[in-house]
Amino acid sequence: MFSCSVASNFNKTYITDSNYQGGLFGAHADLLSIKSGSGSLLEDAYYWHNGKIMTVEKVIGNITNDLKRYGVPYLDRRFSSLETNDLVRHGLTFMENLTIDKAILKSDFQSEMKKVGYVVSRIKHPLFLELRSQLQHIPGQTMEDRQRISGLTFSLLEYYYES
Repeated sequence: MFSCSVASNFNKTYITDSNYQGGLFGAHADLLSIKSGSGSLLEDAYYWHNGKIMTVEKVIGNITNDLKRYGVPYLDRRFSSLETNDLVRHGLTFMENLTIDKAILKSDFQSEMKKVGYVVSRIKHPLFLELRSQLQHIPGQTMEDRQRISGLTFSLLEYYYES
């Protein structure tokens, strides 16, 4: 069996990382789940084959076709939604105005993450707290938006110091 995920990530650090990222800046979805519009049922997550070359080649062809037909439009929708997302837009504007040395910020964040047991919502770095507070005060957010703010704040600042 084969599994195929479609993912978008803006942080170059994760390009070769096999771990799944989440949140607004680095989401993934199983290709068959995108195709079927369903959740993550086992039968919706894998392309099944019997191990023979002919069926493996057929499955690879199906994956390629599904990527073109369903995966690329999924990514297009993700990019479009990010362009109009007020939280992302505000965060990017915030980052454009930063003048802090990226290497120092990275070192500070790595130390902070270790100190808080790698739980993003526990970060107490002043820059993190400032951006998170600004994002929390943007009107018109859904409950899901509010739950993602700490992760988005971290992703934005990580993107800043990694770029």
